[in-house]
Amino acid sequence: MKYSFFLKKDHKNKDGKYPLYLNLYIHKQRKRIPVELYIKNRDWSQTKQEVLKTCDQHHDFNLILRDIEAKINKIEIQYRLTNEPLTVDKCAELLRRPDLTVDFISFMEYEMRLKNMEENSLKNHCSVLKKLKEYTATLLFADVNETFISKYRKYLSAKLKNQAVTIDSNIKVIKHYIKLAKKRGVMINVDLERIKIKQHRSHRTNLNLQEVERMKEYYFSKFIKPTHKMVLGYFLFNCMTGLRINDLLKLKREQLNDDYFYFWNQKSKKQQILMTNETCRKILAEDSSLFVKPPSAKHINEVIKEIALFLGIKKHLVCHVARHTFATNYLRKGGKVEDLQILLGHSDIKTTMIYVHIVESEAINTMRLLD
Repeated sequence: MKYSFFLKKDHKNKDGKYPLYLNLYIHKQRKRIPVELYIKNRDWSQTKQEVLKTCDQHHDFNLILRDIEAKINKIEIQYRLTNEPLTVDKCAELLRRPDLTVDFISFMEYEMRLKNMEENSLKNHCSVLKKLKEYTATLLFADVNETFISKYRKYLSAKLKNQAVTIDSNIKVIKHYIKLAKKRGVMINVDLERIKIKQHRSHRTNLNLQEVERMKEYYFSKFIKPTHKMVLGYFLFNCMTGLRINDLLKLKREQLNDDYFYFWNQKSKKQQILMTNETCRKILAEDSSLFVKPPSAKHINEVIKEIALFLGIKKHLVCHVARHTFATNYLRKGGKVEDLQILLGHSDIKTTMIYVHIVESEAINTMRLLD
């Protein structure tokens, strides 16, 4: 990183003064940042990088410049120690926004803008931030501690009437940004190991093998409603592949011509490969409009509810139920949980184990057969 101050001599004001700018160079990228100071040409030393004594405010102005230099050095050290890439835009933002190292909420907002998150994850983080801002307009890093976490948990429970799973989901996001701030070099008086996030066994609606078969029979029948055809095609294809809805709707038909297809997993940010089994190929062959101009997730949710009602399936169906259906039926058919983790693109097998618990609970219930 290199930097220097200079007078922008093509912008002389009525007092004969020029605006002072900071020239910032990082990895062959340059950015010019206004310093918000105006100085006469005779009062500025380019070689010494300081305001001369001929200026009445030379002492105050030089203190401002030295402070900027100190901030630049601090930013450079923080990013070097954490092995984080530093760009001129990031550095400029941190210089313009000193609150990013003071106020936790400002830091969260800034980092969320930088992140390339999946749409659903972004919505979740925005929801967490909105609640936090309703609780307090500003939150100094100095006040981010275990006492704050405890009080905020009580607020979510008593005031907002959030369920335990929602509270832990909110705290998990906040913990993520605390960890990120620490990584950036911000001093926070909190031990992340002491912020406990409980693993909740959530209810995941899924279709059993018989219900999927009923849907397949309807899809391939001559009596299917035209408004149901395409949506059911997408839903059934996903019952066979277990994709997240955003990944599913980004697929192109030409990707699905072979026995295997590659796609970019938007959540894990990795390329993934899955198989188009015989059922997938039949679903594709039945409707040539599939994966050409995909419907919205909202439209799929609306129509799949109609289909469930029409077929007498008394379950609350949305897009994501297809992914849950794939996972549970894969295990019901004897698939290994380690393989399922890979197929679903889970980074942590604990997430995949939720489906094991669902299938295990079903097995326990079969003990009624002895009655």
